[in-house]
Amino acid sequence: MIKLFVVIFLSGCFETKAMTFAQAIKALHSHESVDSVRLKSKALDKEAESRGSWGDPKFKIAAKNFPKDSLKDDQTPMSGIEMGVSQKIALTTKYGNLESSFF
Repeated sequence: MIKLFVVIFLSGCFETKAMTFAQAIKALHSHESVDSVRLKSKALDKEAESRGSWGDPKFKIAAKNFPKDSLKDDQTPMSGIEMGVSQKIALTTKYGNLESSFF
């Protein structure tokens, strides 16, 4: 009697349902694991785009060697105002690839 109960119980637990190929493809497209891999792929693409772009330019203005008393720029020959613009441009990706391999 117990054996019959176990067989009936187990047959109900292992009920399988057949799936067509189209249903399997539809299930794969809506599966959360596939969606997470797709989103990670898009995130890596966006990160690659941002790493490939240049940074913001930097503007610099500096007042150099002005006298303490008068602040006149014609009193000493070394005083003046320095202006500059700088931009970091990667000439090679060698060090960028090396840095990203550690993370």
